[in-house]
Amino acid sequence: MSERCDKKIGRRGFLKRAGLSAIGIGIGSGTLQRVVSSGTPEPEVKLPRVTLGRTKLKVSRMGVGGGQANVECVEAAIDRGINLIHTAPNYSGGKTVEAYRQVFEHGHRDKVILAYKGVVELPNKKPAPLQVQVDEGLKRFGTDHIDILLCNCHNVDIVSAAWIKEEFDKIKAQGKVRFLGFACHKFMPQVLTKAAEVGWYDVALVAFREPSDEFFAAVKKVRDSGMGLIAMKGITPEVRKNAAATRAASVKILKEHGAHSLMMVMDTMEKVEMYAEIASLPEITPAEEKALQQARMKESGKVCLMCGSCSVCPRGVEVAEMMRFKMYYEDYGYRDMAREGYGLLSRQQRAENCDGCGLCEEVCHGGLPIRDLIASAGRILA
Repeated sequence: MSERCDKKIGRRGFLKRAGLSAIGIGIGSGTLQRVVSSGTPEPEVKLPRVTLGRTKLKVSRMGVGGGQANVECVEAAIDRGINLIHTAPNYSGGKTVEAYRQVFEHGHRDKVILAYKGVVELPNKKPAPLQVQVDEGLKRFGTDHIDILLCNCHNVDIVSAAWIKEEFDKIKAQGKVRFLGFACHKFMPQVLTKAAEVGWYDVALVAFREPSDEFFAAVKKVRDSGMGLIAMKGITPEVRKNAAATRAASVKILKEHGAHSLMMVMDTMEKVEMYAEIASLPEITPAEEKALQQARMKESGKVCLMCGSCSVCPRGVEVAEMMRFKMYYEDYGYRDMAREGYGLLSRQQRAENCDGCGLCEEVCHGGLPIRDLIASAGRILA
């Protein structure tokens, strides 16, 4: 992944191509303005804001996520009106947190809403208490608070664990965190439904990969409960190859599927431009719709839906986790993080314990050749 943001397309070019000078409302009163070297203010850039559920936070419809470590691109995104950012302590080996620290040191902390991952479950390892994780994160960011603490919750038992709320309340009383959320990319209908039932989460960060009625019914429950809903991993590899398909898929997630915001990696200026334009919620053209349909046809039977249905191995192989680590390695380029996650699995949970019975393939909602994918994961992640 590039450590620099390609700035060959200037701000005026962005405004001309994106046509954003009179769209929506922006930060605070809605206005972002910058003075060029001549001393003349450039045209204002305005992006729509949406209220993130009961948090009452006003967020941009697109957010900066993923493991990027490009200070210039993050600042360019903020300059264009994107104000939601998300990271985790281990993204890009910690480089992402360090990049955000620089962004904050440059005076941007009060312009963004910071969502930070708190780890409450790990394979075969007990994570540090949330208090320790938050204190460590604040020190590394060089800030005094985290806006949204997102705990990783991938099953109904952990998302309904009362101790998470108890630990969070103690940290919130110290003024170090504002809102509690959870991140989920497995068993999503069940986890979302349970989270809506317990009622103590303010925000859900969810992988939009499972296009089922059950998933969208759970999404509705989350929205109806008052939670803010942020989408991630919704733009699959084949779709990402095509700008028109990406536009169509992103707008659908935001307009039709109920997400308040969509997190995307913005590590080039072209991506910053594109996602800032998408954040204005343009109408999808017939050509873009066609491009999306074609992309999805190409990847049919090739993309993991992250539904968790493959978690049925009688030998204890963690199939769903391996599929996720393989995705990080191949689709996102987060190789160290993928290998680190795989390394936490026991020998029983790894690819070497697969006997090829094929039960995971029988229940896979995406029709994937999972036995081959397990073998591939074992080769690249070990």
